Formats: sequence, C-alpha cells, structure tokens
Amino acid sequence: MKLSEKYIAGFMDADGSFGVKFNKTASGYKPAIWLKFSQETAKDKVLEYIQQSIGGSLFPCKNQTVLEVPQKQARKLLSRIRKHLVIKRHFAEVCLQTVYEHRGVHISLDEVHVIKAHLKHQRKHVPSPMPNFPSRKWVAGYFDGDGCLAVSYRKHTGCCYISARVTAEMHYRVGVDLLLRAFGGKIYDVKKTEGVYPMWVLSLTPSKAKKFITYFAKHSVVKRDQLYFVLRCAEGGNFRDGKAIQTTMKHLKAQEQRLSDPSADIRALVENVDFNVKSPRFRNRPTEYRVSDSPAQM
Repeated sequence: MKLSEKYIAGFMDADGSFGVKFNKTASGYKPAIWLKFSQETAKDKVLEYIQQSIGGSLFPCKNQTVLEVPQKQARKLLSRIRKHLVIKRHFAEVCLQTVYEHRGVHISLDEVHVIKAHLKHQRKHVPSPMPNFPSRKWVAGYFDGDGCLAVSYRKHTGCCYISARVTAEMHYRVGVDLLLRAFGGKIYDVKKTEGVYPMWVLSLTPSKAKKFITYFAKHSVVKRDQLYFVLRCAEGGNFRDGKAIQTTMKHLKAQEQRLSDPSADIRALVENVDFNVKSPRFRNRPTEYRVSDSPAQM
C-alpha cells in the first residue's frame, strides 16, 4: 500500500520525529537529517505501509517498533512533506535550512554546540500561521497515530456513548487546537506521570459522527474499520444498542493490531445492531403514552 505525502505528514506530526545529527569526519563535523517513526509493536503494521512508500529499515526497540530512514532519503522526504506538516512544520524548515547552509562545509565542535542549542529552542516553537482547516489525509494520518474512538457503555440506559479523542504533548498542542477549531469539541488537561497533556474530546452524536468521520475515513489506514462502523451506526440514527456496539468495537480495536488481515465486513457487523431500541427516556413508560402528551411538548 502506497501512502500519500499528506497522510505521512499527519502520521509524522503524531508519531514521527526528526532532527539534525552531526557526523564526525577527519576535518570536523558534517550535519545531516535523521528521521524515524515509532509505534507500539502490537500495532506496528502501519509502519510497514510507510516503509513501502518511503523506504527505511524496521527494528525493535523495547516494546516498540522503529522505522528509521537513511540520511539522504530522510532529507528528501522531509523536503517533500514539510509543506503538509502542521505541528512540526517550523522545525522541519529549521532543520533543512541548517543542513543546507552547511552543505559541503565541515564545522567545529564549538559550532556544533551552538547549532544544537538553537535547534533545541526551535523544536518547541509554535508554527505560524496555522492552517484554517486541516486536509483530509493529514487528519487521517494524525488520528491514526494519536487518536482513538472511546466507547462507553452505560448499563442503566443500555446506550453507548462514543467520542473521538486525541492526546498530545503540551508543546505540540497546536494539532488538537486545529481539530478544536475545525470540528468543535473540548480540550481537557490530563495529568500523567510525565506531566500535563492536552486531550481533545469530541462527543460523537450521530450528526457529529457523520460530519467528523466522513471528512477523512476513506484515507485512514489503522482505524478505518472502526470509523466506518461508527459511521454506519450513526447513519442508522442512534447508539442505543450499546452492548452490541461496544462488543463490535472491542473486536475492531483488536483487529487494528493485524492490519494484514482482510478488512471487516462492516455491513454484516452493522446488521447485528438494533436501531429500533426505544430511547431510555420512554423505555419504562406505558405503551399507550404519547410523546405529544409530554409536558415538554405542550
């Protein structure tokens, strides 16, 4: 599967990293671009798709798999995708400019320390201006990397409540800010051992699910089946058959780890969901009770 540059840029903004390394030579140091992607080993199939598109080598690192791209390919790739980056665009431009300015020049160790300090400062610089709206393929790559569909089953109502969520590092919150601007929702501060992280949350009512998911689902790789299942349920009108929806989503999230498997038959899965379940508001009322008689309707 060959992935688009916009998708790769979105995934880079989520789970990729790059910078400038300094190769020691007999005459001094020579700067070069390094670039890699990382993913949990249990969910690393998407890295194989990226490798098919851009090259590089895969290797294990603790509980993760890393895709490392050779220096020459890394510079070419970063040059191509930088215009599609949102969160890391500014730093990509700084890194490329650093390598370009010192092309064919060997620099001293003192200069290396100065450049490294400059790069460290620029890494956390907020890109400006932000795009007015993210591209579809960028959202697909970014959500595949850092996003999830959270499913909550409420036993007392029998309904399922679904939300789209993306958690980012504080100095990379421009990505969740862009999603907030484009699709609405809220951003919450989540405390973790490493610090506080901003988390974007969009509660997916059927109408919001259709608007958000249809925007980018066909470009998704990792979460495509989950997205289309929720979309088909939204088109059915409600998420009231909560247990069936939750069970199916658990199955699809497990399948996310095996992207080489054939895609799920979403139509068949949706057929197991009952969209005729009564609303919790009227479930225990007498059958002869008419909605039009409700005080709220009068």
